[in-house]
Amino acid sequence: MHTFATVSRRFIALSLGVIFALTLVACDKEPTVENRSLEERRREVATAFSGPVSDDGGKHAAGINALFTSLGKALSDGDHDGVRRHLDLGMMVQLMDKQGMLPKIMQKDPKRLAALLSQTMPVQLCDPITGIAYVRHEVRKVRFVAKEDEAVVITRHWDADGIGSKFRWWIYKDGDTWRAYDMEVLEMSMRFSTMLAIGFSEAEKGSLSKADLAKLLQAVQMVAIGEVAEAEETLVESGRLALPPVLEGLRLVMLAAVYVDSHRYDTALDAADKAEAASKDMPMVHYLRAVAFNGQKKHDQAMASANLYLEQLGEDADILVEVGDAHLGMGETDKAVAAYRGALKDDPQAVFAVLGLLRVDPAQSGSVVEDYRKIADVELFFLDLADNLVHRKDAAALRRLIDLHKQVYPNDQAIEQAEDKLKTLQ
Repeated sequence: MHTFATVSRRFIALSLGVIFALTLVACDKEPTVENRSLEERRREVATAFSGPVSDDGGKHAAGINALFTSLGKALSDGDHDGVRRHLDLGMMVQLMDKQGMLPKIMQKDPKRLAALLSQTMPVQLCDPITGIAYVRHEVRKVRFVAKEDEAVVITRHWDADGIGSKFRWWIYKDGDTWRAYDMEVLEMSMRFSTMLAIGFSEAEKGSLSKADLAKLLQAVQMVAIGEVAEAEETLVESGRLALPPVLEGLRLVMLAAVYVDSHRYDTALDAADKAEAASKDMPMVHYLRAVAFNGQKKHDQAMASANLYLEQLGEDADILVEVGDAHLGMGETDKAVAAYRGALKDDPQAVFAVLGLLRVDPAQSGSVVEDYRKIADVELFFLDLADNLVHRKDAAALRRLIDLHKQVYPNDQAIEQAEDKLKTLQ
């Protein structure tokens, strides 16, 4: 469930801009326009997530951190006015206007678009399913653009289910406070204002209806709540639509995630290849390939895919688990343990890192009791972890998992069910 839930929620955040633009067409400061190459942008992100925080904003660190704390609370609380205070969509419209990204119908009256965005988008962004609410965040890098009153900020956010996403934000100082005006979901390498512009373009051409895109978004929502079979059917059907390349790439990434979760690795890799062909700058493709290749026991190819992800997005717990699995599959146990430990250092909630350590001889992995104890609500998906090890046919690791769970949650009735699962491997 973790793989496709991660991808689906990132997809939803991006899709909102296109849907809003299709719907529309049936501050005194101006934003700075930067022209940075793809290589420069990738290098900035990769370095931000490799090693310690490189630049937290210096004397502005507290104010910038306060922005993301307050914005996260507003999104989680459904506080639409709070979102408007911290997210200046009028500034984003100014940026789009300066870059020639507005449709003809909006060029004469961009303030109307700003007002409509401000009225509508906070509601969607706060939605529990289609929104981008987060409960914790981490500022990884701040790069000032214009005399320290404007900055590009690389962050990471975790939602209430512990699913993490990497973002790039464009922010500016408004009096004594900082406000955001644009964002990019880095795993998909797509900026919100760009998605909005794509929606305007498609609306003007009349090649894609709001109803068609809404159906695609519905499929993504199905994935997010676990209705995967229905979602898969709709995602496949949506292949008949004349989607713009970036949305076709995202549709195929969603399919690849669904196929990975159901262990259809060949089909997943085919979908990932097609996604990359449709939209090349999409780092999530490399993560999905790493998962699929590890599932096929093609660990050298998994490592190659993981390295491509690391080059573009730097380290995070999810990719380090795949690195650990690849090393373990190649017999490089010490490196596998280091990768799993690195994942837990990055995110103590990385339960699949604990699962990786359980697949290693305890003499080499060390104790994982305290790591397991720190994972929130782990008893709720204990049987899912057991199923993972059943699929791997790893009886020794499942025995360790059951013993570990008994030690932390001795009265959990699910232990008996896990013991029954173990018997199928013996």
